[in-house]
Amino acid sequence: MTDHFPYVPDIDRLLNTLRKMGGSPIGDWEGDSYATFWVKENAVVLNGDNYAVEASFLAMASNEKEVAQNAFWKWIGSSQPIEAILGAIGKDGICISDLITNLSAYYSEQDTRVRVAWMERLGIVRVEQGRYVLNDGEIEYDEDAKDGIYPIDIEDTIDIKDDKFSVFEYIRKVDGEKIVMNPDFQRNEVWTIEQKSQLIESTMLEIPIPAFYMKKDAQGRLVVVDGLQRTLALRDFLKDKLRLTGLNALSKVNGYTCSEMRNDDRLANLITRVEDRQLLFYVISKDTPMSIVYDIFNRINTGGTKLERQEIRNCIFIGHSTRLLKELSGEQVFKKAIDYGISAKRMKDREAALRCIAFTILDYQKTYFRSMDDFLERAMRKINKASLVEVEDMKKRFLNIMEQTLRVFGTSNFRIPSDYTRGRINIAVMETIYYVFYKKAELGQTIDNNLMRQSFRTLLKDPVYLDAVRNSTGSPSKVATRFNLAKQIFDVI
Repeated sequence: MTDHFPYVPDIDRLLNTLRKMGGSPIGDWEGDSYATFWVKENAVVLNGDNYAVEASFLAMASNEKEVAQNAFWKWIGSSQPIEAILGAIGKDGICISDLITNLSAYYSEQDTRVRVAWMERLGIVRVEQGRYVLNDGEIEYDEDAKDGIYPIDIEDTIDIKDDKFSVFEYIRKVDGEKIVMNPDFQRNEVWTIEQKSQLIESTMLEIPIPAFYMKKDAQGRLVVVDGLQRTLALRDFLKDKLRLTGLNALSKVNGYTCSEMRNDDRLANLITRVEDRQLLFYVISKDTPMSIVYDIFNRINTGGTKLERQEIRNCIFIGHSTRLLKELSGEQVFKKAIDYGISAKRMKDREAALRCIAFTILDYQKTYFRSMDDFLERAMRKINKASLVEVEDMKKRFLNIMEQTLRVFGTSNFRIPSDYTRGRINIAVMETIYYVFYKKAELGQTIDNNLMRQSFRTLLKDPVYLDAVRNSTGSPSKVATRFNLAKQIFDVI
């Protein structure tokens, strides 16, 4: 590819131009920078008064967008400028100005910008906090596999009861551990002092506060699922752990703690208002199916961001399972095995670990008959019922397998490579490969690194397996298909 080409950053327009140039008169493209690019690259030639697309560029002129883009990347992907850009971006990423500076001795600013624009539109790189990074660190996740609740089975019961407590009664129940709070469940959005103060101000002004939602667990305890941050704010204030800040309507109480206000005759009545304030609670019965629970909390979540299912599971199934998943997600062996490719945000890393473990502690052939959610919930229940010794064994086994897979597959671990990158981590692939290593250990088979890599390449060439790890991955038939194929190819039948 020649250097110093026109400014042609829009790859869709670039490929559309090539397609339209075939058979069109030369005069139709006079002064068009995108057409000039293709002429300069000898992608089109004159056939009389009309352009014709060269045979080697026909795939790029395809009406199928994906075919055209893949052909375009194959053409430019191995070129020296692209390799230089990929090298400059590296593992840590780089801002565009530094990238241009680093390559300025070899390529013009315009050429670098155009190539990076192509790469971004093709999904080779992405922008993260103002820096270009390689786009191979996100999870390849079949979002369509998440189960909806509709239509609702006539036997499923949506049992929600309402109740009221004063703030004083509620915090007393929290202190007495009759209300279960799991702060680890909370997403990254943690309330600031100002947000907490505003909630307290609202109670003093008798402004309505959104209802709290609870889920009754197997022991009959109430677990806070929606309202944790409000609970913490109320408790912090009444326990003198919050000094009110940033209030406008009641600016006179800025800087005060609860006890200081209580001891001030002018302000004591405001504390009474807080403690007497009636709060509304909706309690979801322990018998309500989890698929319905997920939908309820997505409908009513007051935080503005829908809860992910693992976040809800992490709140409902508190015990050995939640502690185990937290520990595993923080282990360096696990992080290295996934090459930091699964974010801890929204507990995606914990769900990935859970999916691996679930298929080794439950018999998928006999018990996977409804959905992935149902399967994972039963796995968490089983872990919670296990002894501490058993849980420690699960942890040791998980970390050993992660270390083994890293040794065999390196930074390509659990990924489906594309024509131009190592690919993103695919959770369905991850759980099948984890299962294979688990079964080999169980059967006493030796791990042959070269043979394992060869078997994995064979597995990824199977279109049936690829379909089972990419489309409707939570369906029982797709689960059975991918695990059966993996067992056959890796010889762990």
